[in-house]
Amino acid sequence: MPQSSRVSRTQALGVIAVISSTLVAALDATIVGTAMPTVIGDLGGIDRYAWAFSIYLLALTVATPIGGKLADIAGRKPVCLAGLALFALSSALCGLAANMDQLIAFRALQGLGAGIHFPVGITVMGDLFDANARARIQGFFSTVWIAAALVGPAVGGVVTEQLSWRWGFYISVPIAVLAALILALGLRETHPHRAGTLDWPGAAALSGATIALLLGANGTYTLVLIPAAAALGAVFVAIERRSRDPLIDLSLLRIPLIGAGLVVYAFIAVVLFSVQTYLPPYVQGVQGARPTEVGALVMIMSLGWSSGSIASGFLLPRAGFRTTIVLGSLFLLAGTALLTTLVPLTPAIVPLVAGYVCGTGIGLTAVPIVVGAQSAVETPQRGIVTSLALFVQSLGASIGVGVLGALFAASLGARADEAEILLQRSVSPNAPVVPPDLVELLAAALHSVYLALFGLAVFAALIAWRLTRSIRDHPRDRERGQPLPESAGNASR
Repeated sequence: MPQSSRVSRTQALGVIAVISSTLVAALDATIVGTAMPTVIGDLGGIDRYAWAFSIYLLALTVATPIGGKLADIAGRKPVCLAGLALFALSSALCGLAANMDQLIAFRALQGLGAGIHFPVGITVMGDLFDANARARIQGFFSTVWIAAALVGPAVGGVVTEQLSWRWGFYISVPIAVLAALILALGLRETHPHRAGTLDWPGAAALSGATIALLLGANGTYTLVLIPAAAALGAVFVAIERRSRDPLIDLSLLRIPLIGAGLVVYAFIAVVLFSVQTYLPPYVQGVQGARPTEVGALVMIMSLGWSSGSIASGFLLPRAGFRTTIVLGSLFLLAGTALLTTLVPLTPAIVPLVAGYVCGTGIGLTAVPIVVGAQSAVETPQRGIVTSLALFVQSLGASIGVGVLGALFAASLGARADEAEILLQRSVSPNAPVVPPDLVELLAAALHSVYLALFGLAVFAALIAWRLTRSIRDHPRDRERGQPLPESAGNASR
């Protein structure tokens, strides 16, 4: 790619196309996060609250590496359009769900659509810009999440209160259709796709191992599925080592920035997505906030993520990969420490600050890991390494949300159904009077989750500090204009 700082017409159109497609998933995340406590109040099933998030992340996790590989083989545009079509269809089905089981099933389809189209956009950013600009562009790319953070929660809160939570899903359909039109007309791929075929045996083994692991971690036939996941994982490794065109080139994991970065990303993702899942019920259920106020919380968390991403785009070329990653892990540690201080009478500003700090931490961490992975390989492998980063993020998040969901349900015990009225009282004028001991029970159950999150954040910070020691930064590398480890630099020549 040219080293000029001017943006070409192809780059500009590509950025617009990618932003429009990414906005679909970003808006959905903030709108659904705002509406979900009300969804549970209407459909019931608080004991399966985590599944509405976990199943989405599970499906996204399974689809991400397959979508990334297909984008390397068939081209970015057709894969992204297919993912958008599936996302739009499943969003409409989510709005039609008659019970919690149907919603969970349709959320799985949504996750497949997101897993196919979302990583392709980040890959295109890597195609369009050279290493000198990639960190700043990825930071700028986070303005999509800023826009979604500003608009999504407000829309979600108003739609939930004035119409129905169902419109929180319906609204994604026209947005996805518009994004598909912009993508079809605006994106001009700058690199030809390479010849090859999808490694179907490897894809099947990886998908089976992922599904078994996530279901087992969520408490479903754990003693059977966890060993099955390990066995399928071993089968996947054996297949990849013998395949001429593997789904994932395992040798990439030996590059420090990719291997160490992915491990760190998985642990940090557990913390962030669990905060996004289990902080809104505290604000609405324990503190009695309205959906619009929950929307403000989701907005603040998304703003933190975006702010951290933008900051890392400027910090990364100066401080290097390791410093930026470790700093992000420390932000997550501080945010989860604040969560452990929450009590029913805690001022509303405290959960807002905690959410913002946690979001900033993941933003600071995500950019150096993704940019570093893209810079460490040639263009034909860029789709799979980008999707691999998102794969481990989703895998960690799915396991974390599910395990903490089991802890949450166990803490509520036999009164889980009663606790659902706490989520109804802020939207229904006819909601029954809430017993004070029920509020205390929900607060205690969520507090146990926050303590576990703090412990995970401590572990994530230690992992970030230890594993990233193998990354050798070069903050003033004139040739590339951004820090690159020696092994990654050699791999990308």
